[in-house]
Amino acid sequence: MANRGKYYVPVSLTIAALTIGLGFWGYAAYIRPIYLNNAAQTETIDLKKETNFTFSKHLDQGKVYGIEIEVSGNVKSNFDLIISNGDKEVHAASLKGKNIQFLYKNNWSTDSCFLSVLPKGEIGGKVTIDCRFLALEK
Repeated sequence: MANRGKYYVPVSLTIAALTIGLGFWGYAAYIRPIYLNNAAQTETIDLKKETNFTFSKHLDQGKVYGIEIEVSGNVKSNFDLIISNGDKEVHAASLKGKNIQFLYKNNWSTDSCFLSVLPKGEIGGKVTIDCRFLALEK
């Protein structure tokens, strides 16, 4: 029974080393390629009138396989957000005023994304739209 405690330190060190190794592997395999190599683009929209704009992948990105669009802001009115890949409308969302928090994630295969913001009712406020193209490394 007295010798049982002598294994705590080596086992603890082994578990710590495995945890650090797995953390580094997760960073190198998932976090860096997806989020650090695929920087977000940001657009701030004033909801005074209908606005159309385009996001395009960065020149140094490889083949696009996914997209993330995040909309946030404090607005007085409701508005529609229409997401298109250029050929067709892919998603339409009606967002209610006040504190907006909306996230769209999906598979994506084109190099650009077209968005339309259509205010309704009482017009006012600003929204921030972040778009991130998820692409393979070149």
